[in-house]
Amino acid sequence: MLSKQDPEVEVAALRERIRDLETVLGFHDDNLAVAFKLPSSLHKLLALLMSVPSVTPEMIHQRLEIATDAKVAVHRLRTALKEWNVEIHSKRTLGYWIDPKEKARIRGIVDELSRDRSSEEKPTADIVTLVPAQNRERVA
Repeated sequence: MLSKQDPEVEVAALRERIRDLETVLGFHDDNLAVAFKLPSSLHKLLALLMSVPSVTPEMIHQRLEIATDAKVAVHRLRTALKEWNVEIHSKRTLGYWIDPKEKARIRGIVDELSRDRSSEEKPTADIVTLVPAQNRERVA
């Protein structure tokens, strides 16, 4: 028998799944790499871990082609994320995963750093070339 869930919980779960699918399809933004200062290969691995419930070593080899050994790739990612205390779980028969609460925390870090970076950017003024009145005919 199927259990009925609270509609708000179901909608939240579906929205998270949509985000995950968009990431798999390549609709993710590069703020993840920028926020955590990751090289391309580790950014791809983190994006994959964020987008699916669990990642097998075969997925790392076939989809990402970033390391000959998945253990090495995950170790490098764990090392790169040590500063933020991001926990990547693993189990021999299941693969690698990040808990949903941890994924939400990662998204929060990315959002916060993105906001900070965008508030630091100052709009640039348009460059206006002033031409003396006597030279305007030559320029035009």
